[in-house]
This record gives sequence, structure tokens and C-alpha cells, in this order.
Amino acid sequence: MNFRKAQKIDFKYLCECKKDAYRFPEEYLEAYESNMFFPDKCVVCEENGGISSYIQSCDYGIAVGRKTITVRYINDAYTIPSKRRMGYMKDGIKNILGAMNAEKVPFVFCVPFDRRIFDSLGFRIVSDIKEYRITADDIPAYKISGDVKMIRRPDESMINGISSVYESYMKRKETPRFYALRANIHQYKMIDNFTENYGGGFAAFYDPAGELSGYVMYMIENKLLNVYEYAYKDAAAYKSVFAFLKNHKYQAEKIIIKTSADDAAYTDFSGGETRLIPFAAARAANIEEVLRLFADRLDGINIRIFDPMIGMNSGTWSVSAGSVMPTSEEYDFETDEGTFTQMCLGYISAEDAMYMGYMKKATGDSGKVAAMRDAFKKGDNYINMLL
Repeated sequence: MNFRKAQKIDFKYLCECKKDAYRFPEEYLEAYESNMFFPDKCVVCEENGGISSYIQSCDYGIAVGRKTITVRYINDAYTIPSKRRMGYMKDGIKNILGAMNAEKVPFVFCVPFDRRIFDSLGFRIVSDIKEYRITADDIPAYKISGDVKMIRRPDESMINGISSVYESYMKRKETPRFYALRANIHQYKMIDNFTENYGGGFAAFYDPAGELSGYVMYMIENKLLNVYEYAYKDAAAYKSVFAFLKNHKYQAEKIIIKTSADDAAYTDFSGGETRLIPFAAARAANIEEVLRLFADRLDGINIRIFDPMIGMNSGTWSVSAGSVMPTSEEYDFETDEGTFTQMCLGYISAEDAMYMGYMKKATGDSGKVAAMRDAFKKGDNYINMLL
């Protein structure tokens, strides 16, 4: 298997793969090439004059800890049917991980289509989503406050309002441990792709003063109303969103809502089912770069990390005065890459990791233990399922 970095010309071969697999219309493929195909972040396996497998990633901004950073997101992966179950996908992901390590990318995210493959490559679940399965009758008799507008291609003022609602929703309680940062152009592309290429609906809600205060992205198919994302600034906007969904009673027998796991501010459905679903996974692509994100809180600590997949990620690092350096000194804490990733992204705390035996404490210094507990706490995490 000979994977290499993609070139612009490879896109036509990727299109052939996609046409065979998904039967996407031409206009979708044109939009994909413009918005989602990045040759420098894609690896392909070329065999017999065609592409037999490829892995595509893109830049992805997140808020993590006290910083905002750029990471990578594996947004597309495919192997032709005749080459499946032969290790192509795993080999391709290994290849792209090596490139990310060399480029000093701290984390890489994905929504794992096969947990076995991604688990074996060091990815661990870092974000759950809450899924509600309800009927319109389960929603209280809310009323829409203000106005609602159906949007297909939002203008600049709408995008500014949507971005403001999204940021407000993400920060409505304690700032989440991490969540996707969205520039206005990303908001526009996501909405445009959802409405134009997938046939979804986007409803924007305006309060009585005319300010955009909430939105919902949804799709109705086979009597199911699937909510892909919603956000709101306050209780009134929340009630408007759900009054809108309730009004689809005769179009949808079931309403399926997927939202951030911590969304419990106003939810008061009278029935239905609720469950937490493991969703997004991540792994550290470059451990040293990740440690730099937390260096200001781990002063004087030596940490040893083992990564069987990326040799450069295994070792002991000394964190001192905001710097991170490899060291041959004794370690204070020892853990594996997967546990370290989950701690950094707030899925588990350092306290959890030590209690469950996933992180070994080799120091009796109470100050260092307290610093680890302070640096790595559980948080409210959110990854958009549309990205």
C-alpha cells in the first residue's frame, strides 16, 4: 500500500469513488471540491491508474483549556469495495497521523465509523451527545415569541447573528472544555451545504426587538424529524425553537434531537426516550505540542506518556516555566496517549485517571498532584455532527 499526499488532479478520481459509493449529484461534488477538498491534508493510495483508498482531513478550530487552537478533523475516508478488509483504511490513517505529527498538529478528531479501527490507532471517545426521541405531544404548549424566518442562503447580517447565538449557546453556563470555533465563512458553508445539497431546513428565530435569538437545523424524512443542531440565547428563544418543532405534529411521527450532553437548561419533555451516545473521538497527534497548551499549569512536573502508534509521542517530558523539554529524569506521572487525550479534552479528569489506574502517580509531592487535578478536570464538550 503506497499512500502519498494528494494533488489537485486527484479530485477527479475521488469523485469517481464517490459516484460509485454515494451517487452524489454533480453540483454536490463541485461544492465539495471548493469547500472540503484540501490536497495538502489528504492522502491517497494510487493503484492501477486509479485511487483505491483515501483519507481527507481539514483544519478545525476549538477552544481547549484556556486557549483557542487549530486541530485537524478527519472529515472523509473511503476504500473501494474490492480493497476493503485488507488494511487500507488503517494504513492510510497511520500515514496521515505521521504527517500531522511532523506538522506539529496537537489533536486530530473524527466521528469513528468503525470503533475497532480507530481504537487500535489510539483514538478515544472525547465527546458524547444527548439524543431525545420524542413526539410533538411530549413538547409543552410553547408559543413562538417574535418572528421565525426560513433561510436557505443567509446574508452577512444573518450570519453575524447566527454566530452570536452559537457563541452564546456554547458559553451559556461554564465555558465548555472544548467546542468548535466557527468563522462566519464556516457558518455560511455549513448552512448552505445542509440546505442546498442535503435538502435540510434552517429556521431562524427573532425576538420581539428583531434580534436573532435562536435557530434550528432539521430534516424531515419518512415521518421522522431529525434535529441536527439548535442553539438559543435565552429561555424565550428555546421555547420558540420547540414551539416550531411541535408545529410539525402532522408531518412527523417522531422527533429525534441530538444535542450537547450538558444541554439541560430548559429541557422538560413529558415523555419519550433520552440516552447518551458516545460520539466524537480524538487522539494527540503531537504530544509535545499538547503539553505546551497546559505548560503554564504544570510547572515543575515530569510526565511520561506511551504511544504505541507514533514513536515520537512516547517519552518523558519536563514541564518547567512554561516550557516543555524531553528529559531522562524520573517521571512524576505516567499514562498512555489515549488517557492523556481524554484528560486534556475534559472527558475524564486526572482524578478519574488516577482512581481507575489509567495514570500512575510516582510522586508524593501533594503540590504536583494538586496541579494535575487542577489542569485536567471534566468539562462540557461539544462536536457538531455536521462537520
